[in-house]
Amino acid sequence: MLFLVLLHAIFIAIPEFAPDNPDPALQGYTPTTVTITSGGVIVVPGQEFAYNEFTAPQPINATTEPTANVIVTAAAITVDGATPIEIEFTNRRMQYPAVGGATMALVLYEDGASIGQLSLGTIGNSSELGFTITRRMTPLSGSHTYSVRGFVSTGSGTVHAGVGGSGNFLPGSIRITRAGS
Repeated sequence: MLFLVLLHAIFIAIPEFAPDNPDPALQGYTPTTVTITSGGVIVVPGQEFAYNEFTAPQPINATTEPTANVIVTAAAITVDGATPIEIEFTNRRMQYPAVGGATMALVLYEDGASIGQLSLGTIGNSSELGFTITRRMTPLSGSHTYSVRGFVSTGSGTVHAGVGGSGNFLPGSIRITRAGS
């Protein structure tokens, strides 16, 4: 805690970093708040805890949420139960089942159990542009593994990603960061 106070004092003491600096480029500047855990680890908003990519199309043919197909899984993270995190999932294109009225859902899992649907779409015989979904939450203290999975009501769908390069999709991903206050 003393380090945090000293760091904040240093930012305020240096005129270039003072919040009321008349320099137009620095007006409105607010020093970044950092947190020091009991283990002495410095944590700042946006700090990445885990990141994983998928570089190939992921088929979705499971028809129930409990049996949803894994699209991507992040490495396990350990949290203190008080620090909010953001879980971000990015895909490049969704290909929905080619059956009129069929749905495809993406689900966020924590430790192998569904904690809620991120999206649910119905587009027969069509595709949708890729998107990014972010979920902010404060998990219970301990180690957690997050994954994004998918299921369809009937037929099959695909969540697309690639290796990048000319003419190829970029990778899809899951990213977990410390949320800002």
